[in-house]
Amino acid sequence: LNSMAHELRTPLARLSFALELAKQNPSSVNEKLGLMENDLFELDMLVSELLEFNRIRNSEPEKERVSLIDVCSEAADAERVHNPSVEISVNSLGSRSFVEGDHRLLLRGVSNLVRNAVNHACSSVKVTISLQGNHAVVAVEDDGEGFPPGFLEKAARPFVKGEKSHGSGLGLSIVSRIAEKHGGSLVLANGTEGARTELRIPLEGKRRRD
Repeated sequence: LNSMAHELRTPLARLSFALELAKQNPSSVNEKLGLMENDLFELDMLVSELLEFNRIRNSEPEKERVSLIDVCSEAADAERVHNPSVEISVNSLGSRSFVEGDHRLLLRGVSNLVRNAVNHACSSVKVTISLQGNHAVVAVEDDGEGFPPGFLEKAARPFVKGEKSHGSGLGLSIVSRIAEKHGGSLVLANGTEGARTELRIPLEGKRRRD
């Protein structure tokens, strides 16, 4: 709760400060509108992420046949629209990449990973679907600076952000929660160039029964 309050307080404080300046100098209102709109967007994004995080925690995923190739292609296509300067490739190393799960949640998880990679990449992001044992693995690699020292151990905790991050600090936490709900896991590491994230989901028919 303390972390949540802190994240909400920051844009609210900026909004309050901008409104106070506008009161003192009405002629500068137009200059402040853009900044206030940015703060409102940040608040809206944070609240949406909080609601999604809580919704995932308190619900069970749908069970349907999901193609991870389709999920990854859809996530990549969406990011290409918003970030055309970054090259995003999607490759599958196996013919069977179906899992049992919730298409919407899996798309949200992969999209978070791809978006995060694009935001930190220099020029390219690689998305690879492979099979490892009884799991399908979606690996997302970028050619950026990678995770900073000491960050990997806590990166998936709620509200933990890197120094250069402009997000809510919930993106990787949401992916981790989605993975757990599907009997899988999220693995974070530094690759040969930049950061490498892996969403590991049991193959169709291989999910552990509790």
